[in-house]
Amino acid sequence: MSAVNRNLILIKCALIMACAGLLYSVSVFIKPLAAIHGWNVQSTAMVGSAMLLFWPLGIFAGGKILSMFGPKITTIIGSVMFGGGLILSAFVPSSQPWLIYVTYSAISGFGNGIAYNGATFTAGSWFPEKTGFATGICIAVYGGASAFLAPLATKLILLIGVNLTLIGIGTAFCIIAIIAGLGLESPPDGYIPEGTKIGKSVELGADLESYTLKEAVKTKPFWLLQVATTFFPSVYLIMFPLFVIFCTEKGISLAIATLGVSIFSLASLAGRFILGSLQDKLGFKKVYTVCWFFTMLSVLLLIKGNSAPIILLAYACIGFGFGPANCVYPYTAIHTFGPKFAGTIYGGVLLGFMVWTQVVPRISTILVNSSSGSYTASFTIAGILCTIAMVSMWFVQSVNRNKRAENIT
Repeated sequence: MSAVNRNLILIKCALIMACAGLLYSVSVFIKPLAAIHGWNVQSTAMVGSAMLLFWPLGIFAGGKILSMFGPKITTIIGSVMFGGGLILSAFVPSSQPWLIYVTYSAISGFGNGIAYNGATFTAGSWFPEKTGFATGICIAVYGGASAFLAPLATKLILLIGVNLTLIGIGTAFCIIAIIAGLGLESPPDGYIPEGTKIGKSVELGADLESYTLKEAVKTKPFWLLQVATTFFPSVYLIMFPLFVIFCTEKGISLAIATLGVSIFSLASLAGRFILGSLQDKLGFKKVYTVCWFFTMLSVLLLIKGNSAPIILLAYACIGFGFGPANCVYPYTAIHTFGPKFAGTIYGGVLLGFMVWTQVVPRISTILVNSSSGSYTASFTIAGILCTIAMVSMWFVQSVNRNKRAENIT
């Protein structure tokens, strides 16, 4: 095991995450598919929302597979499902638009979640002293990949058409991710990098057993973490389908609105890199509080602002708050419950988020319609829920873990 190059494992995990990151560029593929098949807007309007249902289920399944079969099998299964779903999307017949929900939302979304879990938690387990750094890189690459891959996919669609693009990208991703996945393995129980001092080893919990999901659900930290992961993204979930529309409704040009989406993506990417790594020095609670601050600032700007600069600043704050918050959850799961089953526990925690992705946009729509188009009530409630999430995270404490049997003398 001493011969394993953990830096190379991190690079491979990041490469898998880069491939998987294209999932959220739904419109890049769905709009051209709808155009060539003659589908109306309603027939594909919920593809992104449906994908948000299957992605957390894939995260949960990925944690189970990871703990049973290891990262190689996990990432390969997830990558083949993700790439295969893209390929199958090219063969959806014009007469059956509902199949795009099966191929893209279900198969690709579920597989993507499996690969995400396998890559993120494998990287984190190899860097017990720099978990925030390792998971932060993976999640940053995942979040930022679409900023580079989406324009590439768009150019390919213009050159060779959407169907050949889906087949080509799906095949390429399968090959790249499989090659990367073949070199992955989990560290041994209690792994600590060579040269780590005994005091630091004890501090990192190297001599302690990890909690299983069955054990974790009986603890308060599990449910507190679920409250945080469920409610914190409320502002993002409201704005996710509305980034462009929200601007145009305020009389801001489409070009500026599109720029806002890019600003959000860049801020999210920067936040994941910067704040993800800072967890190793500041701890997850302080970093999460910074995420909360920027999210609450975005709420204030969205409620009060009408000019393009203010709205663009709000979008940057959403990105810098929501993006790095996603780095906090894996870190918290690993350091609270131990690394061995943290992926499975994280998957269980995210099931609340899965439900909330379908609930909060509908509540927001009802509030906006009943308020003559005003988003004030929606953003205010989202801010309150975000604050509840932040407070919940501060109450998360490490559980009492038993010493591993081999360390008992």
